[in-house]
Amino acid sequence: MLLFALAVVLRLPAFVTDYIQTDEALFGVCAAKLVDGKSLYAEAWFSGPPLMIWFYSFFHIAFSKFWLLALRVFTIIYVYVFAVYFSSWLSEYRPFEKYPLLPAFIVILLASSPWYSLELNVETLILFPLLIAYQTIIQTGERTLVSYQPFFLTGILIMVCMMISFSVLVLFISVIFLYLFVRRPAVDEITALLGGSFVSLVIFCIILYYSGSLAGFFDMGILYGFDLVKYEIFNEPFKDLQKSFLGFLTVEALFVVLAAVGFFYFRVKYFTSLVKIRRLETGMAIWLVAGFVSIFLSTSRTALHEWVLIAPPLAFYATRAFDIPFRKWVYTPVLLLSFAPTMITYITFWVNYNTNTLHKEDSPIFPNENLQRYFKGKYVKNGIWLMEHKPEVYLALNRPCATKYVDYRIVYQKFHPLPYASTHLMISKIESDAAIFEEFQKNMPDYVLDRNDLFPKIREMYPALFYGYKSEEVGGYKIYHK
Repeated sequence: MLLFALAVVLRLPAFVTDYIQTDEALFGVCAAKLVDGKSLYAEAWFSGPPLMIWFYSFFHIAFSKFWLLALRVFTIIYVYVFAVYFSSWLSEYRPFEKYPLLPAFIVILLASSPWYSLELNVETLILFPLLIAYQTIIQTGERTLVSYQPFFLTGILIMVCMMISFSVLVLFISVIFLYLFVRRPAVDEITALLGGSFVSLVIFCIILYYSGSLAGFFDMGILYGFDLVKYEIFNEPFKDLQKSFLGFLTVEALFVVLAAVGFFYFRVKYFTSLVKIRRLETGMAIWLVAGFVSIFLSTSRTALHEWVLIAPPLAFYATRAFDIPFRKWVYTPVLLLSFAPTMITYITFWVNYNTNTLHKEDSPIFPNENLQRYFKGKYVKNGIWLMEHKPEVYLALNRPCATKYVDYRIVYQKFHPLPYASTHLMISKIESDAAIFEEFQKNMPDYVLDRNDLFPKIREMYPALFYGYKSEEVGGYKIYHK
């Protein structure tokens, strides 16, 4: 009960008014399009694999207008169940002399802090299937009997993770490395693992094909990924990586130090440990290294929540640090100090929120009250269109995206009238003038929100469509409407 209470308490900020994260907003707006009968990519632009959108669509269908609330409740339960499962699995190996339940508490802390990163993101959803894949491979090293089922299952799980986020590619490779470390390699077993991944990929492709999304997935989900990386590397070199790393250290620095101490303590005690504990520790070491590489390779796209990916190995090694022989009175204050940064950050949020001193521009609390007042009571037939990558505006205003151009990152690169699109070559397909005209003609936005003076370039290209639009200034935006 204490563990569940911790999961609930740490995620309470996500339930305050106007708490909206960019990623969950993008997933939610795209999911709403799918529920309305649109096809992903072709009629709802999105950069990335489809499974996260499909997952959000389920909540739209099951809970209607309460989908976001239900999703946040689900996330609490998901993180709690994952922490319990992870701790229970570790307890089978008895790798710790003290605090055997501590990994569960640390995982919940790492997956639920800081308060400004509490959305159900791809890294959090990946944790469970990834853990089961690692667990399955580690356990195959403990058996002499040949069975292809565990390897086939592992391949399926890894491909499921890949269809949630392509960043798992490094972790996919790490599973192969783990297999080579814990078991004598055999061609048939590796074939079974790759076969599970291939079968899953074929099933996903069939679903995408029959939903009219396969070509769009290849263009926006795969090819555009290279365009996005190129754009972000040359325009924001490692800026977000540094920022997110500092944010991560702000609340988790002591756990990182403890994990480093625990890691080296395992190295010292490696050959005196039981063989099964060595296999477990090898799996955690590979996960930790692969997770760091995956985060690093995401370069400027790195967000704070991506560090959740290494929560299990960090919890494992941090717990091991408490097995180092010290005087008994040392353990309790060190443990309390480890939890202190998160709790201070958490308490500071509630104090600032209740005293109206929270800096909303730097947080997920939607800050633009003027914009909300402007749209309150406004009749919107087709929807609005936002000319910047802030999909949370759609949720805050409770207005749909009128066009298929939901993921504005793609628009900024594929619309040649816009500044950046005309300055570089694209690997993915450029949106043609005819396609843009046809889309706007079919799905004219009632309001266009522009903060960067870009809409005049669109209007200049298609005067017949937007000739009658007039503008007014509201909350830092120019709002164009008929």
